Amino acid sequence: MLNKYHDTLQEGYMIGLIADFVERHFFITAGLLLASFIPVFLGVKLLGGNVSMVKLSLIGILLSLATAASGKFIGFPAGAVMAILAISVYHLVFRVTTQQALLAWALQYVFVSVSLVLMVYMGV
Repeated sequence: MLNKYHDTLQEGYMIGLIADFVERHFFITAGLLLASFIPVFLGVKLLGGNVSMVKLSLIGILLSLATAASGKFIGFPAGAVMAILAISVYHLVFRVTTQQALLAWALQYVFVSVSLVLMVYMGV
C-alpha cells in the first residue's frame, strides 16, 4: 500500500492512505463516525442546544456523505463549502450560535481525523 503513494507525496499522500483505510475498513470507519457524534452531542447539550442522538446521527451521516462525495468529485473547494454548510446546519438545527456550531463541528472532525490517522499508522 505504501508503494502505491510513494512517488506522490506532494499529491495527497495522507489523503490516499486514509481513503484506502476507509475503503478496506468500512465498518470500523462507520463506527468511528458514529462515535464522533458523542463529542458533538455533549458539546451541544452543554451549550444549551436542542439535540437528540437520533437527529445528530441522521444529520451527521448525511453531511458526511455529502462532504465525501463533493470532495471526491469536485475537490478541496467543495470540502470547504461543505464545512461551512455543516456549521450552518448545526446552527439552525441545534439552535446554537454560529461560534458554538463551529466548536461542535471542529470537535467532531478533530476526533475523526486523529482516530483515523492513529488507525492508519497502527496498521488496523
